[in-house]
Amino acid sequence: MSTLLKPARTFCAVRFCDDLNRLEADIAVIGAPHGTPYKPGEASHAAGASRAVREALSWFSVGSEQIDFDTEEPVFAGARVVDCGDVPGDLGDGAANRARIAEAPRAVLARGAVPLLLVGIDFVEYVPERDPHGAGAQAIARLACNAITAIARQRRR
Repeated sequence: MSTLLKPARTFCAVRFCDDLNRLEADIAVIGAPHGTPYKPGEASHAAGASRAVREALSWFSVGSEQIDFDTEEPVFAGARVVDCGDVPGDLGDGAANRARIAEAPRAVLARGAVPLLLVGIDFVEYVPERDPHGAGAQAIARLACNAITAIARQRRR
């Protein structure tokens, strides 16, 4: 598995995991900013989606001592959640991007964890119901992020 890129902020301020081969978690968050570019060499309008989700949730930190007041249980039901960063992308090579994006969840599943992918809504190559890359998508939660990207942009204004 290629090295993932460390985000400026992690999802809900959880611990960063820099090595999927040594992953010890129940849920692993992975960002995928670049799938197949609409125009080679140009980032998609949704390329900032994983960053926007992390920024929007940066106020929400998770610790074992924190309780979800709706459920009266530990936040994330006590699951060990880590952020593994973003899959590196090449704006000129959509096929390589898709291969790397499929490889990351496979590595997470191999370690017994559930991948949570943060992708832009235009990333249709990886639809969990189809599981085109054999990554065990029945265990993958996919969060489409364009709405959150828009919210984050409005908050910066």
